[in-house]
Amino acid sequence: MAEKAMNPVLENAGSAVADRQSGSQTRLFSLEGNAAVQTPGSAWQVSALLQTTLDVEKVIELFARELGKVIPYDSFAYQHADKGLRFNVGTPARHSAGYRLLLEDRVLGEVSVTRAQRFSDSEITGIENLISGLVYALRNALLYREAIESALHDPLTGVANRAALGAALKRELSLSQRHKLPLSVLLLDIDKFKKINDTYGHAVGDTVLQALTQGVNACIRTSDVQARYGGEEFVVLLPGTDRNGAVLLATRIRRHIESLCCELPAASAAALRFTVSIGVAAFDGQEDSASLVHRADQAMYTAKQLGGNQVSIA
Repeated sequence: MAEKAMNPVLENAGSAVADRQSGSQTRLFSLEGNAAVQTPGSAWQVSALLQTTLDVEKVIELFARELGKVIPYDSFAYQHADKGLRFNVGTPARHSAGYRLLLEDRVLGEVSVTRAQRFSDSEITGIENLISGLVYALRNALLYREAIESALHDPLTGVANRAALGAALKRELSLSQRHKLPLSVLLLDIDKFKKINDTYGHAVGDTVLQALTQGVNACIRTSDVQARYGGEEFVVLLPGTDRNGAVLLATRIRRHIESLCCELPAASAAALRFTVSIGVAAFDGQEDSASLVHRADQAMYTAKQLGGNQVSIA
């Protein structure tokens, strides 16, 4: 059974270089931009197969399968730390052949193959030939993944943008209605944010926005969705969470944000603290996403009217 997640491996430099160590075989694999014209037929076949998808995990899964047909192994692993990607299959064994992949100065991740029996020189060559068929398909899949992610994330804070939030709301409302599951929404707004911008400048304002999203991420689950709704407003979508659970989480977020401290430019002696007002709304089982978010928004404004740094329930 494959465990899916991933990390970095590919380099544009020249021919493969091997650094063998006792009990393992570790290599830096680098490929020049025109190296494909020298690629063996088997690598071309693998490359053609891998080019049928732009899904990174599928590319790696197909490659691991095709490699196993040619070079028997006990385990195969791919990771790309910068992208948070990892794919593992099998049980690691004593002997390994590892490759860091780079193509045209772009890091593509790392591949490691292990087995109980040491790989022969001809098998190492075979592995490297097949990797030469992997790198271009992997590069294309990673570029596609980056394009998709950039289209769905706020460039300043890295959280989901409004388009991604709309898709998530549609999905979670449908699941909630179909399976009778609780669903709640938080709407957060930074108190006196205009004053922060006017007093310290927009660069500090951007730092505050980033601190807020990082603070919220420290409090929520990976299954929750944080999105920038507009300006200094953020929505947190809470699947499987009822009103009481949402209020408890909102209170925890409010207290955590209140404890944060943003460093100001060197010329200023003090550090900046800020607070948020939070509105909570639980899905009633019938309304649409616009109504759910609107109720959370109205509750947030009630919190503002009560002086800010508060949680209000719709």
